[in-house]
Amino acid sequence: MNIKLINDSKTIEEANRILYKELFAPLQISETDIEKLKSDGKEQYVVCEIKGHIVGVIVIVEKDSEAELLHAVVASEYRSKGIGKILWRKALDHLKSKEYKDIFLYSRNTAFDFWSRCGFKAISDEWLEHELFIPHGIRHKRMKCFES
Repeated sequence: MNIKLINDSKTIEEANRILYKELFAPLQISETDIEKLKSDGKEQYVVCEIKGHIVGVIVIVEKDSEAELLHAVVASEYRSKGIGKILWRKALDHLKSKEYKDIFLYSRNTAFDFWSRCGFKAISDEWLEHELFIPHGIRHKRMKCFES
């Protein structure tokens, strides 16, 4: 297992294919619609490779004074093996090295417990809805990382 930050376009393309396959294709969300979910800032990709193939991805968006975890996924056949937590630790180490104090994400209701175990806490009681996810019963909650 190899966990690393990447910046070459070929590997980023592969990471985006995994994100699409695992997060968006099952919901029939088009690649055009994914563009609506983008956030302003510099994207950083943290990936997990096993046998030369990407099996997990976290996309972070670095902004002026804060960072946002935009997308995170582990391929279905590799879930429940601790890969998501290892990816998050690598992403967090990277963000700490850049001295980001505020790290946020919008957690799906289906991943809320996972992010809570990773040190995130909801900063509002309100569940947010996005038109792309409403038909699938997916809501989001803004969370902040309180792990230091």
